[in-house]
Amino acid sequence: MRSVLPSPLLLFEPVRFLVDYGVGRMRLPRLLEQAPKGDGHPVIVYPGFATDDAATGPLRDFLAQLGYDVHPWPLGRNLSRVNALDERLAECLVQID
Repeated sequence: MRSVLPSPLLLFEPVRFLVDYGVGRMRLPRLLEQAPKGDGHPVIVYPGFATDDAATGPLRDFLAQLGYDVHPWPLGRNLSRVNALDERLAECLVQID
């Protein structure tokens, strides 16, 4: 049986993250100038599949700087059980609006 080892490229992921993050921070002022300005409308940022609000923090900060009324996803980790969450999401939207 053959052993499956992770790719050596995985060692570079922390470095790649730091470079990407740094470049993104340097470009932030220009992105803020070009992006559509918010008018105070509420926005809920949904996390990607199997993630939670920790993953959407930078996006929520960006939208808040543009003038949107940003709210986190209130339902924990997104496990894509949309039908089960419909009612809870509707309640959250009513509370925000």
